[in-house]
Amino acid sequence: MTDKNALIAEDIRVVFGASDYRFVALDGINLKVASGEFAVLMGPSGCGKTTLLHVLSGILRPTSGCVWVDGTELTALGSAARTRLRRDRIALIFQKFNLLPTVSARGNVAIMKKLGASVGTSSPDELLETVGLGAKKDNLPSELSMGEEQRVAIARALYTDPAIILADEPTGSVDSANKTRILDVFEDCNREMGRTILVATHDENVASRAGRVIEMEDGKVV
Repeated sequence: MTDKNALIAEDIRVVFGASDYRFVALDGINLKVASGEFAVLMGPSGCGKTTLLHVLSGILRPTSGCVWVDGTELTALGSAARTRLRRDRIALIFQKFNLLPTVSARGNVAIMKKLGASVGTSSPDELLETVGLGAKKDNLPSELSMGEEQRVAIARALYTDPAIILADEPTGSVDSANKTRILDVFEDCNREMGRTILVATHDENVASRAGRVIEMEDGKVV
């Protein structure tokens, strides 16, 4: 696979259940995201955006089809190898922030190194400054707003110096000021650092900042 594409999905199908209870979540997805591209997935709730992000990151193995990440066939790897590739190459920013409640903002960023992930040259403190939370680095998640928690999750994702950033509704629970700050961080990551970014969103503001909009409906790219 060409190294000009950071992500390639070929004929991806994901089927949950069986027989009369079968649900087709993804129905023959074909998709390429170029290295250094900032793209968004848009579509109604339940159209398969989150499922597709999970497949592209290796969290979910598709029922059929193939995924390549930076030239490596992700779907051909075993569970441990998929985890290593995801840890080393991909940053995931979930709709639920998944912060450790008893650990400070700084500690929630630094935890990635303790989990064995390779990290970049920026420290947790520097990354929290980048997302505008330098003054709250010692705060617990319960002492932060939802927008601030989301920015801690973004700083944690950036700590691993990922080549690819996958984000699921990163502005869904934040006010307009925090939304602008989050989008500024994504743009900087894309334009200044060359990161490949794919965001699942309903937000037209996010779409307006991206280079390409990929529309989904009923498990298909339309």
